[in-house]
Amino acid sequence: MTLRSAALDGRYRTHLRLVNADTLDAAYICALRGDETLNQHLSPSSADVAAQLKWLEAYKVREQAGEEYYFVIVSDGADHGLVRMYDFRELEGRRSFCWGSWIIPPPRPPGLVTYSALLVYEIGFEALGFEQAHFDVRRENTGVVGFHERAGARRVADDEQDIFFRFSPQDYQAFRHASEAQISAHRAPPHP
Repeated sequence: MTLRSAALDGRYRTHLRLVNADTLDAAYICALRGDETLNQHLSPSSADVAAQLKWLEAYKVREQAGEEYYFVIVSDGADHGLVRMYDFRELEGRRSFCWGSWIIPPPRPPGLVTYSALLVYEIGFEALGFEQAHFDVRRENTGVVGFHERAGARRVADDEQDIFFRFSPQDYQAFRHASEAQISAHRAPPHP
């Protein structure tokens, strides 16, 4: 399955690109996920580039089947982070996707956090036709919890470790409308 979306258009200042099953992307993933200041709220992963490359090779099969997508966030021609879409399923009577493994190391271009979330929702709701997003955030990750709540995500449950959220296409449209400044800044041609 070929994924098509303006969110993947490299002509824009900021866009997503699908990760490659190569040593460059494997090393980039290991560097970000292995950084203790960035990985505090993520599931553990190997810092071994060869092991990451093997995982990416298996992932590419799932990507081709349209089962999940792993992206590098690109802004002004440079890699600025990672984000995944996965766990595509029927949930509460709706086609739903999960997203996470979201890492954007500092320094962050202004508006990049918001815009990268909008790109994920654009792909999920507009390109893939999902009817909702579901995701969980570690309870201690208060900055990300606050971000999702400000974006319009609704808490639906929690446990000792996580807070569980839902986000609808209507939430996406409201978030998109409220984020016009970030869209204008990032959906422009790249800076020279």
